[in-house]
Amino acid sequence: MLKKLGKWNLLIIAIILGLILSLINFLAVNPSKEYADAGFVLLYSGAEKGEAPNGQSFSVDVIKSEDFLKEVLDKAGLSDKITSAELAENMTVRGSYPANIIEQIKSWDSLLTSDPTRVVSLSDYYPTTFNISIVNEFKNKLSKTQLTGLLNTLVEEYKTKYQKIYGAGVEWDKLGDVFATESRDYAQAVDLLSVKCDLVDKHSQALYEVKQTFENDGVTFLTLSTRAKSIMSNDLQSLSAMITLDALSKDTEALRQKYVYEDDIQIRKLNALTKELEEVEKLIDGYEKDATLYLGSGDSVIEVKGNSKETYEKLVDEKTRLSAELNEARIAINDIESRIADIDANADGTSIDGSVLEKAIAAASKKIDALIADFDALAKAYDEEYASTSSIRSSSAVYHGNRLLSGSFIKALIKSEAPLCAIALIVILAIGLVAETRKNGKKARRIAKSRKAA
Repeated sequence: MLKKLGKWNLLIIAIILGLILSLINFLAVNPSKEYADAGFVLLYSGAEKGEAPNGQSFSVDVIKSEDFLKEVLDKAGLSDKITSAELAENMTVRGSYPANIIEQIKSWDSLLTSDPTRVVSLSDYYPTTFNISIVNEFKNKLSKTQLTGLLNTLVEEYKTKYQKIYGAGVEWDKLGDVFATESRDYAQAVDLLSVKCDLVDKHSQALYEVKQTFENDGVTFLTLSTRAKSIMSNDLQSLSAMITLDALSKDTEALRQKYVYEDDIQIRKLNALTKELEEVEKLIDGYEKDATLYLGSGDSVIEVKGNSKETYEKLVDEKTRLSAELNEARIAINDIESRIADIDANADGTSIDGSVLEKAIAAASKKIDALIADFDALAKAYDEEYASTSSIRSSSAVYHGNRLLSGSFIKALIKSEAPLCAIALIVILAIGLVAETRKNGKKARRIAKSRKAA
């Protein structure tokens, strides 16, 4: 049989069999996944320390958030085909370090301050390159164009979201209804203006800490923070004092009920804190260093070993904390009850015209709007320099699928071909060796015969 096939035909048969086995293995047993991937790189200084352009901690978690993925699917026109939960399940986001990270880290260090003996540890730094992959294992499979289009949309939407999250601006338009003061009572209107002003102050302070020298048309974030504090301490505090002292309200009875409710909450809190303090004081008074304490009752008993002075010190610390909270509750109750008394004292009406107060609130609101306009102008200039699309570079989506020339198929082919070809070669060598041995035997017998004949 082997003689008829020819010894080298064995190798050809092995190769053909290996191709068939590797193809079956590739397409049926262990198929490669159909997916698309893309990436982006953070290009600004500070990214290697895990910082965003505005000084916050950088995170890619928003990419897998439900709200963001819904926006992406709507933009890609695929919200009727797959859900945000499916997309999150079939998507991975991985961060990686560039190959020359150590050289980059050293180059970022100032030549004046860097220590040549300093040990550079990779764990002290953060990824600056990120890869996003979407595997096409949805219930309703996407076409190649849909899959790559979805990923490209996701990356572009993330870049927009990145600018909003890590830029300097505040989306005031989304907060418009929250800060509308026209339908609010006087005290509520002033509180809302205070919150609005405080937002500008906090954002300005945070950005000033990141870039102290940044300015636009002579305005800095420190300037805006100072202006915000001035408005809060002068304009808004004066308005608040006027409203509180004279118990001014568009609905005095509703305001009184609000204060009564707040007073009741504070009284309950005071009573609970008083009981807690009494229990702690009893434990301290009867504390023995080697005793075992049992705190609580019923099923929630906690055993505390009294074998160290640390336990006693913890009890003293707890007493100090409760005493401070009790004091705060008493002050809050006195303040609320004095406001209720002011309302009752002015039950017949006040001497102050409500329209005067409304004009004062409107003037303070106008001043805050001007502050916000200046903040927005400075934030826009800041974003153009530090948080624009130039600080994040992305790559287009690349499709990967089951292809016979892919790396996955080549690996499967090698795994199948190698052992079969090895066996075929061993058999061929064995056949050759046997044939050569037989040939040499026949030759030896012929020589022996010729010698005998001679």
